Amino acid sequence: MDQIVHNVRQEYWRDIVAQCQSRPEGMTAKQWMHENGINDKSYYYWQRKFRIETFQELVEEPELPVKISSPANVSFAEMPYPTTGQAASTTTDANQITPVGVIRSGNMSVAFTENIPPQLLSLLVKEAANA
Repeated sequence: MDQIVHNVRQEYWRDIVAQCQSRPEGMTAKQWMHENGINDKSYYYWQRKFRIETFQELVEEPELPVKISSPANVSFAEMPYPTTGQAASTTTDANQITPVGVIRSGNMSVAFTENIPPQLLSLLVKEAANA
């Protein structure tokens, strides 16, 4: 198949998948496809292709908040994790830093200040949602 034809079909189906994903609340995907004359097998075929493509992009180029030039520059810091029954502190005694937000997931909470890099905040929210 000609690459141009493939690109046109891909964009056409990418638009259809996006429209179906933003369908009205309460309407199922099957109902939306029926009302819009979309073949459900074709829809799910392209949806699967796009999901695999997106996954492969994430695996190949994971989002990192900081560019790492070489593995030798990586360092780790130990972070205390409260055991059951203990409350986590939201301020430090050394600098009296007061957080502007806290992300809680299960028994874990992460407090952050206003100068957190947006990429790091995004990564924290994604990880907390998957925890």
